[in-house]
Amino acid sequence: MTRLAIQPLDLAGRFIFLSASIPSVDRATQYGEARPGDVADAVVAIARGVLTGGGRLVFGGHPTISPLILMVAAECSTRDPSRVTIYQSRLFASLVTDETLRLEREGYGTIRWTEAVPGDSPERGLERLASLEVMRIAMLYEAKPVAAFFVGGMEEGTTLEYVLARDLLPRSTIFCMSGPGGAAAGFSSVGDLPESLAESLRTSRLYPAVVDASLRLVAMRPA
Repeated sequence: MTRLAIQPLDLAGRFIFLSASIPSVDRATQYGEARPGDVADAVVAIARGVLTGGGRLVFGGHPTISPLILMVAAECSTRDPSRVTIYQSRLFASLVTDETLRLEREGYGTIRWTEAVPGDSPERGLERLASLEVMRIAMLYEAKPVAAFFVGGMEEGTTLEYVLARDLLPRSTIFCMSGPGGAAAGFSSVGDLPESLAESLRTSRLYPAVVDASLRLVAMRPA
């Protein structure tokens, strides 16, 4: 039997944006069924796919997601700070986990700090904080990612990131994974996707395979 050779994935150092958070159980009814374990599995699959495929990952800091991705970078021996960029508002500097700071010191990623807007306070709630809007716009303008993944999420911030990605990245492909549930399950993927891939994004929970197919589509397109 002849075995087909699988071509190595080469993202040529291009940025991929990730928007992900784990929905809390008490708000699951508002955002539909949520599978926290699946969110983590999908995030790990995306991080592994991007880092082993020669790409760079950019995302907004999150106390659960940030250390998870940096641990994947360590697992992949990706000790190159430019390969993982975490955008973090100084408004939430006290909430960055010790694990995230340690992994950054060890060279597995870079925290890109953005300034807090005067008058903002974390106690006001996350959804409409101007400091987070400043961070999100800086992240997308500066990194110029060629594609974006949306996974899980529950806050209005997930929707705001989706709208910003559509508006600020008109040439980028947006992959919305429905399997983990949360807010992203209600979003539509954007771009010229094969129907088989679009269906997998909507229904499959085989996240490594879905991510690989998505990233290969990105790698085929001009930079």
